[in-house]
Formats: sequence, C-alpha cells, structure tokens
Amino acid sequence: MGSIIKAGYIDRVLTTNFDTILSNALYIQNFFPAVYDFTTSKDVITDKLSDISILHLHGRQYSIVQLHTHKDFEKHFKEMDSKFKELIGDRNIIVIGYSGKNNPVFKCLRDIKDFEDGIYWVGYKDDDPEDHIKEKILSKENSRYMKGYDADSFFIKLAELLEVTKLLIIDSLFNYLLETFGNIVDVGKDDIDNYFILEEPKKRIKLAKKIFEDKNDVEKYFPELLNNNGINLCERAYEMGEKQELKEMEKLYRNGFLRFKKAVRSKPDSKDAEDMLWECYNLTS
Repeated sequence: MGSIIKAGYIDRVLTTNFDTILSNALYIQNFFPAVYDFTTSKDVITDKLSDISILHLHGRQYSIVQLHTHKDFEKHFKEMDSKFKELIGDRNIIVIGYSGKNNPVFKCLRDIKDFEDGIYWVGYKDDDPEDHIKEKILSKENSRYMKGYDADSFFIKLAELLEVTKLLIIDSLFNYLLETFGNIVDVGKDDIDNYFILEEPKKRIKLAKKIFEDKNDVEKYFPELLNNNGINLCERAYEMGEKQELKEMEKLYRNGFLRFKKAVRSKPDSKDAEDMLWECYNLTS
C-alpha cells in the first residue's frame, strides 16, 4: 500500500488502527505524509489537510487519547459525523480490513446518500458480505463487493496492476541511500572551506554504485578508490594533528601517501591523484 500512496494513486487514508505500520512503511521509502490524530482534533478543517495524509480516527499508538469503548466512539463521532463526507470528498473509496461492526465509522459510511465516485468493499478471502454491509452499503449505486483477497494480497495485486511494485530500498540500494541523503540538510565545518559533512559519504556511495553496476570492469575503479582512501586518511591525520597526537598523525599521513602513490602508478595520467600525492609528500617530509 505504501508504494501505491507514494506513486500518487491514494492520497488519503482513514484508519481505525492505532499502530503506525503504514506511516513506517512510507518513511522507509523516504516519503513523509502528514499524519493526523482525530481524537485530539475537535474542529476538523478538511480543506487545510495536507495533500497526502493518514488520519487515525481512534487515536494512535502513543496518543494521549485513544478510543476503546462504544461510549468513547459515540461521543467522538457525534462531533465528526458532519465532517466525514468532507474527509472523503470526491474520491473512490476502498474499504479493507474492516468488518463495520459495532463502530460509528460504519454509521458515517451508511449515512452517505450515494457513492458517486464508487465504493469498493474488500471482504476477507471468499467470505460473503454480511447483512449489514449488503443492506446499508451494497444496496446503493456504484458499490461493489470484492472477494478472494485479504488486505495484503489485495494491495499487492493492485500494486502489480499499477506497476508500482518496485521498492528502491530493495531494487536499488545505492539510489535509496542517495535519496536518503537528499532529505538531510548538509552542514559545513567552519574551519575547512567548502567542506560539507555529507559530501564524502555521497561520493563513496556514488563510486560504490558505479563499481556494483559495472561488474565486468571493476579494476578501472581502483585508482579512484585508492585516491579516496588516501584523502580520508589525510583528513583523519589532520584531526590527529589538532589533538597533538603526532605519532598517529604521522602514521595516517604515511598510509595516505602510499594510497596516492598506488593511485598514480595504476593510472599515471590521473592529475588529481598526482596533485594529491605531492601534497601528501610535502606533509610527510
């Protein structure tokens, strides 16, 4: 379901669950919807809701207020009933994983006069619809009952039909990491000009991605790997020098020097590696 939301096919989810499974599924895809807790929202301004949103009708896992008893439900939904149709708006409705029993949410659905944009009530596997669903929902136009699925299998099938089954975190881990870094605001170090904390990690990820995708010619990346490794060692040596740990500084600089030397030997025409080699040589001499 998360991939369907991220692709833009579903923009609003009303749930009676307390758990955060759906929002977590979106977070790991680097997608961050607005999440609302309606137990603490006395006055719902529907046109102010975010374009993509999850609405917890009974409260959330760590909410101060959670609705458990029929009395709690009734009190809350008296305030919300008038807003329910506005929350749905001009949308196709999919009802899934919900029996409609002993819950005022069903009354809100029942009170909608017509489903102009359609309602699809997904049952549980091959079970027939219960009487209250037949009488109050399926008796109206543009309503349909769907058998043969549970919640997971329905959304898997829907994702397949919409061709949104691929998850970046599984299918392209390096692109997922780069996308994740893209959500983080980088900060610089005051004492180093044009240096940003995330710059080097992103370079390493991009290089790892190139190596992984070019399985037939890995050796051509050795100079770049050595060069990057030399840079990292010199940066660490610089930090050791500031801490007056001179022996460790010297060790790191000499190791960095060796990496640059190997980089130049493996690719003599690499000007960047050669420049860094001389810089490192001056620092260690």
